[in-house]
Amino acid sequence: MGTRGRPPKPVALRLIEGNPGKRAIKDDALKIGGPPTPTRTLRAETRAIWDRLVKYMPAGVWNCCDSDLLMAYCEIVALHDRATIALNAAPSITVTNRNGEPALNPLVRVQMETAMKMVSLGSRLGLDPLARQSIKAPSEPKFNKFVSRDTFPGPEDDDD
Repeated sequence: MGTRGRPPKPVALRLIEGNPGKRAIKDDALKIGGPPTPTRTLRAETRAIWDRLVKYMPAGVWNCCDSDLLMAYCEIVALHDRATIALNAAPSITVTNRNGEPALNPLVRVQMETAMKMVSLGSRLGLDPLARQSIKAPSEPKFNKFVSRDTFPGPEDDDD
């Protein structure tokens, strides 16, 4: 039987949002360093989408293991854009099929399917409106008597 309810937020998002309930935040996640990096196979339009997403998402939300998922999202957005541009250039959303009957333009199906995939992958990447609404800008860490000073070293901690 699967899990119930809403999936838990990533620890990075919870740390950025703050901890209004003052409950302990478990950081059981596997620590993998480095920001996401695109491959060389991205086209220019897809790379522009990548750059826009990475630029505006706070650091630490995604890491290098999210690169493939993020690239898939960018490819789907680019495909959706191309289908929308082609559909807007078409004289009608209907075409004539083999039997001479009017049928829905195949670009409409591409547009609808990519939109559904954008919603699905976007929610997994934290790009849906609810996730964006709850993200706050990271602030300077405050002193906490329960956290080791080694966690947040200050300028006075230099032993040189």
